[in-house]
Amino acid sequence: MPKGTYLDEQQLVLDVVAKARSGFKGAFARVQEAAIAKGRKDNGVLLHDAWMLSLHQAFTAAYENDLRQITIFGKPLKSAPELPEVKTPYNRGEYSFDIAVIEMSTEDAPYSKRGGKRILVPVVVGHLWQVESEMGNSAPKLSEDLGKLTGGLAPCKLCVTLIPGQRDEGAAWRDFIEKAARHVSGTLFVVMMQSYKGEKGRQLWLEGTPEMQIFRRLPGEQTMQLLHKS
Repeated sequence: MPKGTYLDEQQLVLDVVAKARSGFKGAFARVQEAAIAKGRKDNGVLLHDAWMLSLHQAFTAAYENDLRQITIFGKPLKSAPELPEVKTPYNRGEYSFDIAVIEMSTEDAPYSKRGGKRILVPVVVGHLWQVESEMGNSAPKLSEDLGKLTGGLAPCKLCVTLIPGQRDEGAAWRDFIEKAARHVSGTLFVVMMQSYKGEKGRQLWLEGTPEMQIFRRLPGEQTMQLLHKS
């Protein structure tokens, strides 16, 4: 089951997103230090990478006490590909998703042995979570990420997007998501957050206080239900 040590997947999502939002400042400092050391600029890419690193760290913390062999795969960061330092089987990173939470197991290698000892090969038991994050104000890019989730078989999906700066407070954006995600299987969680672009947005993210709305769409349904707003 995807829930790990939590009572349910809903509580896991609420905790993961809250930790990722509050941990953004620390993740940004880490990404910024790595980027500056390589002569890279402090721009929007760092903000994107900091969010992905913070989200990866939050999922890692959520499963640290799980008795199963869980690996949190994360796409290499654009500004500092060596972060986070996660040793993942096959070096496949994110399995084509921004983040994938996967239960692993091992099997004996068919032939090879080293010094008479068994060689264990990591194998995938199943995907628990598949995560996509698109903070740009682009419906085609958001649709592309939802399309990736449509192709995934994990029982739980998470899509992170922005709250558009429109007078309808994102109503049309939510309606688009519901329509574009109608073929996404399993339980879909959607997190809408205030953009980190601009000086105001950047400051709010570094303070850990950007506006956030969390929705859930159950299997077989189309309408998203609001779970949390802050």
